[in-house]
Amino acid sequence: MRDMSNAALIANGEIVDLAWTSMQLRRFSFLAAVDGGLNHCLNMQLVPDLLIGDLDSVLPEALQTYASVPICKFPVLKDDTDLALAVQILLQKGFESITVFGGTGNRLDHTLSNIYLMSRYPLHVKMQSKFESAFFLKENERLQTFSGQTISLIPFNGSVQQVSTKGLLWDLHQQTLDFSFLSQSNSCIGSSVEITFVQGSLLCCLQNPG
Repeated sequence: MRDMSNAALIANGEIVDLAWTSMQLRRFSFLAAVDGGLNHCLNMQLVPDLLIGDLDSVLPEALQTYASVPICKFPVLKDDTDLALAVQILLQKGFESITVFGGTGNRLDHTLSNIYLMSRYPLHVKMQSKFESAFFLKENERLQTFSGQTISLIPFNGSVQQVSTKGLLWDLHQQTLDFSFLSQSNSCIGSSVEITFVQGSLLCCLQNPG
């Protein structure tokens, strides 16, 4: 039986290292290409399990190469983004964890939209690139880290109340975070970090090893 715990979506954003991304994607039990993300699959010689989107950004050669891949096609004029629809489809399929590659870069409006999308599904969706992971935190979270790893905690949709951390160079103690630079570019000092808060939506950007 296929592992339904994790899936990857490859979107049409920036992929800075095809070899690294290809290696990461092969670790997932299910891969769906979101619209122009199919072009990235072509460049990485990866065959997705599913293609989702209105196909307005897909190169003809990619469509031809992957003609046998199942498609969930949507109209160009719709009320949600291709990536949002893709997340909904994978959640309906039973996947508990969805990692988005190519979710940033190229267009700022798309990047911001994708962060908003993560906030709608904070326990299920995260974004990954060669340089960092981005995800929304639960109110009591323990992260695996390494000494010197850069971490930023960013309040989203308003202030975040009573934020406390353990394991950072500059720990927070019952701090209210708003849109300031207080929690930007902090540094982990060991193999784990504990983060707690009681109210709000807190985005974590965590530098990748190497």
